[in-house]
Amino acid sequence: MTILTFAAGVLSILIVTYGQIINARLKKWSEAKLAEHGLTEAAKWQADLKAGLLTGAKAALLDGKSITEAIKAAITHTLASNADAAAGLRPQPDVLERLATAAVADAAADLAATAANAVKAGAAAGPALDELTTVLHGALTGAGAR
Repeated sequence: MTILTFAAGVLSILIVTYGQIINARLKKWSEAKLAEHGLTEAAKWQADLKAGLLTGAKAALLDGKSITEAIKAAITHTLASNADAAAGLRPQPDVLERLATAAVADAAADLAATAANAVKAGAAAGPALDELTTVLHGALTGAGAR
């Protein structure tokens, strides 16, 4: 065996060994990035669904829908406006209904806070406060305008 053959053998062993190390590190990095991307995408989908439910709930309450109708409207709105999030997360109907119920409660609380702020604003907020009070009363009693 010559020195040249020996050097070629050692070099091939080094290349294979470092290649395997680099490949393993690249695979680990790649898996971490995919997991990070997957979590980021799922978090975005969750935020999109929540925002869609809240928007649908507020719109339904402002349209004078009852609580039950607002829950259905929130679900319909979020499935229509966030189809990719719904397809990615595939929430069960009962889970979606619970989330919509919470969104309607949040929307009602937001509207009530708006009404409270309008009361603090004084007489200038009178007509807006009257309208908001009518909407909230209709939603809570189911006697809202349809």
